[in-house]
Amino acid sequence: MTAAPDSHTTHLHKLGDNYQYQMAPMFLNLGLYLGFMIMSIILTLMFMGGRFAMGKWTAFLAAQINGVLGTIIGPLIAILTLRCFIQFSGSALLTLWGSEWLFGLGAFELSFALALLMFGLPSIIVQLPLMVAQVIAGGAIIPRQAMGGFYQWLSYHAPMYQGIYLSFNALYGGGQTGAFDTALWLVIGLGLLLTILIVAISYRGRQPKGFSKWISFD
Repeated sequence: MTAAPDSHTTHLHKLGDNYQYQMAPMFLNLGLYLGFMIMSIILTLMFMGGRFAMGKWTAFLAAQINGVLGTIIGPLIAILTLRCFIQFSGSALLTLWGSEWLFGLGAFELSFALALLMFGLPSIIVQLPLMVAQVIAGGAIIPRQAMGGFYQWLSYHAPMYQGIYLSFNALYGGGQTGAFDTALWLVIGLGLLLTILIVAISYRGRQPKGFSKWISFD
């Protein structure tokens, strides 16, 4: 005598029943990443013009401070807007704000390093494809196990995957977040180190040239 096996699924963490809930982490992080990328380019142009008036390192510090403030204020506005469309608790809001600040800082430092390296606006040639690649490698559309080798590598080393899964955990519960936090801190540290090295090595001119003439502090 044979019998068909009986199976059932137990959901430990339940997502919402519609795409507003299911896709919220991806679009939240995608929108913030795009904003921080544009902010990094604008701050680079400000730095390139301001360094002749206030000194290279003072201008660099001002750009970094503005970037950090942007990673605090921007996610808060985005999360409060998101709460108008989906429901989540106040504790989830605070957890999400903290995780999005960390993601935003990683996204900003990476984008700022690329913007400084390519003197502002031309960096969009690299930054836009990188952002699109991170959408594919973000894990919200394709599981990491189904990605190609390049996208799997990118998911480990770029901010988007970490930010999306931290958002999932904050909104709907999830596993340990330590690996995601550690990856973002590594991106932040490496990005900050690169920005310092790029400013020290590349920005030595004493007269405004090229994009540096766009913004005058005289």
